[in-house]
Amino acid sequence: MPKPKKLSQESFGRAAEFIRKHARPLDRARFEFHFGEGRVEQVVEELVQFQNPDGGFGNAIEPDIRMPSSSALFTSVGFQTAREIELGADNAIVRQGIEYITRNFSEELGGWEPNPPEVQSYPRAQWWEYEPVDGGLGTMRVLNPGAELLGYLLDYSELTDERIIDAATESVLSTLESHLHDPEFHALLCVGRVFSTADFLVDDDLEPKFKDAVHSICEEGSTSWESYGAKPLWFANSPASYLGAQLKDLCERQLLFELDHQQVDGSWIPNWAWGRYESEWEQASNEWAGYLTVQNLIAFRNWNWLEN
Repeated sequence: MPKPKKLSQESFGRAAEFIRKHARPLDRARFEFHFGEGRVEQVVEELVQFQNPDGGFGNAIEPDIRMPSSSALFTSVGFQTAREIELGADNAIVRQGIEYITRNFSEELGGWEPNPPEVQSYPRAQWWEYEPVDGGLGTMRVLNPGAELLGYLLDYSELTDERIIDAATESVLSTLESHLHDPEFHALLCVGRVFSTADFLVDDDLEPKFKDAVHSICEEGSTSWESYGAKPLWFANSPASYLGAQLKDLCERQLLFELDHQQVDGSWIPNWAWGRYESEWEQASNEWAGYLTVQNLIAFRNWNWLEN
């Protein structure tokens, strides 16, 4: 008997119940916005809880860092939701967030320091240890989260100094050219978010190299999706995504994988762990489960893999 190629109504219902009972209020609001009767305003009400008075985002919006204060990395995560619900430039969250991004751009570094030294004072995953920037940001940190932040500046270019956009663009593109020789998928995720920005002029020579790199890294990652390989749905959560056509076959393979890996309680759980700060990791893991479950349901819907 062939495997089903749709998420059943029963499986969707279990996922919805898990989200309503266990997900963060922000992810519950996102779920209701996409699948219920939730309004943009309700998502905004929850998103603003993560924004600090300085305009940046903090408060563990990225669950692997439990720091309350703002960072460029946290702010990139906040703007993922702003883009998802299509907030306009007149929204206070957007205006204050863009001011934070603009204010914290370093021309000397060609980008943004992802997290401040203060991150060391809070429970966090080992991959978020603070690294001094005295010798420059380095390839990874120019692109992650710098490329993504550039995309948000372009989304709201009317609120941004054009000189910063130009400087960040030059830094991102020159760094990406060298990075494609040995790419890392988190960096490519951030680049994908700026390449999908409507007003970004993609270099004709660089774009096919980038797409090939993404396809290769997702193909390689398919052997370790149960641990921590790059997942194509993270790059293309719908056929209409910037990389949807490029990754169609791989996305469908992942959708089959996710059908097999839904938990009994309806959730999808993170395929990584900190290996330390056990109580804080338990909380972060639960938050990730809510987020990942919403993300997977959105992908199943967008790829027409939800049973009617």
